[in-house]
Parts: sequence; C-alpha cells; structure tokens
Amino acid sequence: MAGLMVGVLLAPSFAADPPAPWKIPGFKARKANPVAADDASITQGKTLFTQLCAMCHGEKGHGDGPVGLTLTPHPADLGRAEMREQSDGELFWKITEGRAPMPTFGPALSEEQRWHLINYVRTFNAPAPSHPKYTVPTAYRDTLTDVIKPYLAIGAALADAAGQPTSDQWAMLAKAETHLQTLDGADLDEAPAKAWRQTAAQLHEAIQQSKQAKDKDAMKHAYDSITKVIAEAVQRFGHTLNGTLVLYSCPDAFDGHGAVWLQSDNSQTQNIYHQHDDDCPPTPMRYLAGI
Repeated sequence: MAGLMVGVLLAPSFAADPPAPWKIPGFKARKANPVAADDASITQGKTLFTQLCAMCHGEKGHGDGPVGLTLTPHPADLGRAEMREQSDGELFWKITEGRAPMPTFGPALSEEQRWHLINYVRTFNAPAPSHPKYTVPTAYRDTLTDVIKPYLAIGAALADAAGQPTSDQWAMLAKAETHLQTLDGADLDEAPAKAWRQTAAQLHEAIQQSKQAKDKDAMKHAYDSITKVIAEAVQRFGHTLNGTLVLYSCPDAFDGHGAVWLQSDNSQTQNIYHQHDDDCPPTPMRYLAGI
C-alpha cells in the first residue's frame, strides 16, 4: 500500500491537524525540469500515475481513490489551484524524499520517471483554456509560429542579466508580424476569422508599443504585452513548433502587478522578471500543445 501514495502530500490538505510545512532547501525547489512536457512524457507519466498513485489519489487526481478514502488525512486533490504555486523542483523533492504516509520514491523511480510523473500531474491543475479552439489551415499556424520564434529569442535575451535583445531581433519580430497581417481570415468561418483579425490587430499594437522601449525594463513591459496576445492566439489557433509551449507566471513582477512569458520547454530558464530565483520562482501555468 505504501507504494501507492506518490502524491499524498504534494498539495495542501485540510485535515483537522495538518502536517507541518515541508522544509525544502531553496536550491532543491529551484531544480529545473529537464524533461519536456510533450505527449510522450505525459503518456509515460500517466502510466506511472495509474500504477502507483491512482489508488490513493483517484484516476483524475482528486484524492478520491479507494485506498485514499481510508487515510487520515485524505490524499490531496492534485487539481487544486495551489498546485500551480509549487515549482517542479518542489514536487520532485517531495516525490524523491517522501514523508509519512507518503513513501520515498527516490530508490524506486529513476529521475526521468519522476519528471514524467510531474509532467502528468501538471495536467490536473492546468486551467481550462479561456478561449475556443479553432481549426484553421496550416498556413495560419505556420505564420503564428513564425512570430513565436523571434519572440522566444527576445525572451532568452531578456533573461540574460548581462545583455538585452538586439535591434535585429526586434526587427525580425516586426517582420514576422507584418507577414501575419497578410492573412486576413477571408477563407475562414465567421468566428475564427473575427478572432484572427482581433489577434492581428492586438499583436500589431503591442509590437508598435515595443518600438518605444528604450531600456531593458521598458522592453520587459512590452514583452509581457506581446506574450498575452501570443498566448491567447496559440490557445485559439495552435502552433507548429516541434513540442509544447509552456506559459509561465511571475505574480510578483512589476511591483506585484504580475507578468507572464512563454518558453518552448519547461526548463524554467527564461524568467525575465526577477534578479534572484527567490524573488519569483518560475511557475508553469499552462502547457500549450500544437494542433
């Protein structure tokens, strides 16, 4: 039975006498996930979860498995929003070290298996897309992807404490956006056509504003605005990148106003809104797969 309780303490519990908070070393909490959260990883994670966790946490991770219902406290609901506040490194440490009634899984699972498990568990607390998905010709997704590529390069430059994006990188983004404007949605149905034109207009405005950014802080504000448009567009239309985009959040950025950014993997390496990891640990909000 002990081997079936991977996630009992991964998320908060509401028992009468909750366990003391986990004491996780800071450098362990910041451990980056080296395994891309693609379909293959999530499938492997699901297999592990079904074998090791579902009896306690339930098939959907709600803490309602047949064994879990007999435990005090009950296993946590892995779909709760609080799960998004825990870094991949925190989850990895908890699965590895364990704490009664949760067993230690370090000896039982390889590091890669633990990362697969985390990638699957993340699907339980990923917010539902707030925008309808549309099926559009590949040309639209390709054109949006052409915007995403220079966008990601600019993000990597902003994440470099010693540098900043070059004028050529911003110019490549502007050129890709100009090309996107050539697709006017005339060959789409009414709803996706309207959504595409809205995306094009918002992206144009955000990139025009970025041209006024004269220093790195201003560039970060501009980048945040561009991110929000691209993230919404990807949720609606998809992309053709090889892999999954990860939408990250930094709630403490801009004096608590918050900011978001996209990465093409879940390595947590491009947090552009902080100077030290403790200021704003990267938090994956949503995995945006291509369509």
